[in-house]
Amino acid sequence: MKMSIGVEYALHCLLPMIDLQDKSPATVKNLALYQGISESYLAKIFTKLTKAKLVQAEPGVKGGYRLAQSPADISFLDIFEAVEGKDSFFRCKSVRHASILLQEEETVPPPYKTPCAVRKIMSGSEEAFKGYLQQYTLAWLHHYTYTEVLSEQDRLDTIEWFKSQSNGN
Repeated sequence: MKMSIGVEYALHCLLPMIDLQDKSPATVKNLALYQGISESYLAKIFTKLTKAKLVQAEPGVKGGYRLAQSPADISFLDIFEAVEGKDSFFRCKSVRHASILLQEEETVPPPYKTPCAVRKIMSGSEEAFKGYLQQYTLAWLHHYTYTEVLSEQDRLDTIEWFKSQSNGN
């Protein structure tokens, strides 16, 4: 499995939106500028986030996006699935049924009718991955970012930067 960079962009763009909830909505243009990413690509990501009801669009000249739910209710898994989709990582094609040993059999022997070990392990790894992502929320990311990684001043500077952009400065 290879995760697209869209999940990372989504997480990093949703993070400052937590502090902007009571202020002007965040625009894709400003979020893209702030993160140094492509505005057109970010617009596609926000279309997916809107469809998943993680953000809501506010139309108009002063429009943009706001979180549609509490940061404590939006998990990393929600964001991952909004951007990457909910399809299973592993798609079993029952390749073991093409075994040379089965070519001369008229029916599939009982051991081949049960789920194979490959499917079991791959499905289990996906469940573990999704369970791990489900444990972490935007609220956790916000708290961790501004207590372990960045300072409170960094948070305030971010709010001020978005405020200055919405005022046209």
